[in-house]
Amino acid sequence: IIGSTVLLLASCSSNTTTHTPAPLNADGVFKKFSKGVVMIESESYYKINFSNGKTAYFNEPNADYLQLDFNEANVAAKAETHYGTGFFVGSKGLIATNFHVVAPLPQLLSDIDDISKRLPSLLLEQRDDEVQLLEHHINDYKERFATDSNFIVTNVPEAIWSTMRQKSTTTTDSTAVAVYDDEQNLLSQTALQHTIDSMVALIQTIEVQARESGSISLVTKALRVTLDASTLNEQTYSAHIHSLTRNKEADLAIIQLDQTSIPDGAVCIDQFNVSDTTYGRPLKASEIIATTSPLFLLGYNHGPSVAKTTRGIKVQLTKGEATQESDDYRVLYSIPTLPGSSGGPVFDTLGRLVAINYCGLRVSDNFNYGIISQHLDDLLHTAPNLKVPL
Repeated sequence: IIGSTVLLLASCSSNTTTHTPAPLNADGVFKKFSKGVVMIESESYYKINFSNGKTAYFNEPNADYLQLDFNEANVAAKAETHYGTGFFVGSKGLIATNFHVVAPLPQLLSDIDDISKRLPSLLLEQRDDEVQLLEHHINDYKERFATDSNFIVTNVPEAIWSTMRQKSTTTTDSTAVAVYDDEQNLLSQTALQHTIDSMVALIQTIEVQARESGSISLVTKALRVTLDASTLNEQTYSAHIHSLTRNKEADLAIIQLDQTSIPDGAVCIDQFNVSDTTYGRPLKASEIIATTSPLFLLGYNHGPSVAKTTRGIKVQLTKGEATQESDDYRVLYSIPTLPGSSGGPVFDTLGRLVAINYCGLRVSDNFNYGIISQHLDDLLHTAPNLKVPL
C-alpha cells in the first residue's frame, strides 16, 4: 500500500522538465492552484465497538462528558452539516483536508484526552445522570398517579434504587420533573410508564457496557465535494474517508472521490512539483517558515454562504505573513480566516505548500494556525489509517 501511494503521487505530475520557478505573487498563486481547491460538505458521527459485540454512538466528543446512544438512528438524525476546504493531492481523486472537517469536534483534537481509555468512567457518569433524571420522573409519577405505586416498586430494580440512594446523599434536588410529549402535553400514565421502563433499560445497558473495552470509529453519513467554478464543472462529487491522522498534533485527513479520479477541469496541487521545482511541494523536515514570510491561503470561508455567487462556487484567496517562526507542527500567521477555510492550502512566494489551515484564536480572525505540510506528506506516504485518534 505504501508503494502504491508513492506511485500515485508521482503519476500526478505531467511535467518532465526541471527548472527553478519564478516567485509567485497573490495573483500567481490563485491562477496556478485555485482549480485544485474544493469545498467539502460533511455529515458524520462516531461509533463505539465494544468488546462484547455491542455498539453505541455519539455526535461530538467532549473532554468531560459523553452522551452515548445505543440507537444509531437517533445519533444519525442529529448529525450536523459542516463545511471545510480541501485540495487534490493525487491523480486517484485524493483530497487533503483537516480531521475536524470530516469528523465533528467541539475543540482542538490535541486537547481531547483519549476517550477510548476513559470509556468506563464516562459511561458511569452518564449512568449517574440518567439515574438522577429517572428519580425526577419517578417523583412525577408518584405525584400524579399516587394510587398506582406498585408500578414503581415492580419495575425499578433494587440495584438502581441503591444507586439512587447513594447519589441522593450528594444532592438535595429530588424534585419531580414533569414529562411532556412533542405537543407539550403531560404524558399519560401509560406513556410515562414506558419512559421510565426505557430509562431503566438504558441504565442497565450502560452499567453492563461500562465493564467492557471499546474502540472508536467514524461513521460518514454524507461526504460531498464541490469544485471551484473556474473548472467549468458544476457537478457535486461523493467521497469517502481514505486515511486519518494518527498524530493528534497534526489535524489532518485524506478523503477520496468515489470515482477515484480527478474530475474534468480540476488540477492536483502537486502536479507542478518536479525535482527542481517548488510549486506545490510540501516543506521538508529541515525547512522552516521565517517570521514575516508572505503567505497565501485558498479556502471557502463560511462555506457556501460566501462561496456561492451568480457565477457559481468561488474559492477565496486571503493573504498575510508568518507572525511567528514555524515549529515542528504548526505556523502562526496573520491571514484572516472564517470557519469553512479549515483544510485550505497555504503557499509561500516560492509556490511551496507550506501548511494546511486548521484553527484560529477566538480573540481575532487574524491570528490563525496551519499544520506544517511535512505532516501531510508523511500521511500520504504511510498505509491508510481509519482508526479515530480519540
